[in-house]
Amino acid sequence: MPDFKVGDQVVYVPLHADNNIGHKDCEDGFVTSVSGESVWVRYFLPGSLELRTKSCSEVTWSDRLVHSPECRRKKQWLIDHMYSMYCERPE
Repeated sequence: MPDFKVGDQVVYVPLHADNNIGHKDCEDGFVTSVSGESVWVRYFLPGSLELRTKSCSEVTWSDRLVHSPECRRKKQWLIDHMYSMYCERPE
């Protein structure tokens, strides 16, 4: 099982995609929280830099996620910015 941490860029690979990260139903996102086998992820709209999940993260089983390959990654400053805008709670 891969180790995921907050800020990691990931690809959700649905079961029917047979581990093909190029499948049309795969989704790019980034990790916002981890608890055991559960990973909370914010997902992007397909082919976009806009988040599909702005109001909350979606829990995803870790065995359905892979670390995003370099060719699919967004700029890390963008991920950091989105995390601070949508995920951090003011104290």
